[in-house]
Amino acid sequence: MKRILVVLFALYLTGCATPQIYSNKYIPKQTNGIGHVYLSVTEIGDDRAFPDIHIRNIDSNKEVVAKSFPLTWDAPLTRLANQKTTDFENEIGTLILLKLPKGKYEIYKWSVFQGSAQFGVTTNYSVSNPVYFEVKENNVIYIGGFELNGEMMAYSRDNLARDQKSLVKKFVNLSKVAN
Repeated sequence: MKRILVVLFALYLTGCATPQIYSNKYIPKQTNGIGHVYLSVTEIGDDRAFPDIHIRNIDSNKEVVAKSFPLTWDAPLTRLANQKTTDFENEIGTLILLKLPKGKYEIYKWSVFQGSAQFGVTTNYSVSNPVYFEVKENNVIYIGGFELNGEMMAYSRDNLARDQKSLVKKFVNLSKVAN
């Protein structure tokens, strides 16, 4: 019985693994086949919607969701009360860092959950012009920034300087930044 519980717990932990990095103490390691990408999600208005950006590997069709909520849901509530809800000086938003296997990717949709933690609805929106990028082994690349204004999402690469500044401030051990 103990073996079954150990196996089930290991499977649970494996299923909970996420490519998104939350810890500001994260230390990138030279790993075979893994690269890092970062992007920003900013919001116009007072209410935070915390949109998700959906990324798909073009070859394997595997999806990764970049969540703009600043914490994992299983984080202690004491941290939630003290968590800063923006990563930028004069804008409301989140800088997201992901570790992904090398390959070609596209951002093809985004979504917003409206409601409480248990009850609500997720609305998906297609990206009219998908954003394509390539992850290279042991590199950090900038995808761009997404700005949510109501039900409109705009994409831009114009915030590179702001996002690089936030990247090295938020993830202090990440020194290798590529364009």
